[in-house]
Amino acid sequence: MHTASMISAQDLSLNRKNIPIVEKLSFAVPPGAQVAIVGPNGGGKSTLLEALSIQGSELVQAGTIDRAFPPLETAYLPQRSTLQRDFPLLVQDVVSGGLCPRVGWLKSMTGTHRHSVENALTSVGLPGFSLQSIQALSGGQFQRVLFARLMVQQASIVFLDEPMTGVDEPTKIDLMNLINRWNQSGQTQLIVLHDLEIVRQFFTHVLLLARSFSHFGLTKDVLTPENLETAYSVAQTWEGAAQ
Repeated sequence: MHTASMISAQDLSLNRKNIPIVEKLSFAVPPGAQVAIVGPNGGGKSTLLEALSIQGSELVQAGTIDRAFPPLETAYLPQRSTLQRDFPLLVQDVVSGGLCPRVGWLKSMTGTHRHSVENALTSVGLPGFSLQSIQALSGGQFQRVLFARLMVQQASIVFLDEPMTGVDEPTKIDLMNLINRWNQSGQTQLIVLHDLEIVRQFFTHVLLLARSFSHFGLTKDVLTPENLETAYSVAQTWEGAAQ
């Protein structure tokens, strides 16, 4: 195993409800890397991210995942479509949830904590939103709130599943700028994305995944026409089998 890696996998196979999703995947992510996880729909990207983030350890069928960080240093943001917004929570309740792993779930917010929450909301472009109900937010505003929660969490490694989906172009640019700032401060990032132009522009590393096919490395070496063609031709085999 690569001793200098922040997180790595060796011959990793993942199942969901007894259905094979990822097979014999190996890679090693260096500390501070920005890794985009890309590939065809149904290729196992979200399943992999869940397993890597410790949220889905039951998904591991075979192989190993090696993590060079404690659980408290991890932040995981699933796809927005899986998150509930029908609870009567205030924006500050959601953002302050990012503090709980470090300060405890039952402790009251201090002035310092409130200051952190306000700073984070200002950083994501939502100053003065602390007492707003999350039910009143637009999709883009809610995504910004989730990014503010990630900011106060101050994790060493983050796992983001399609954080740009369903948001407008200005929000997408703002969120990508935040991601870059966090990475420049030393944070390791694994992010599922579909926009290959964003990946080519910003990301140092890519994991191209299509179930049994995978390729990991520097972005310029992975996102070649040949690798992309192979990944999407592999996808056609399982799509055809499902028909």
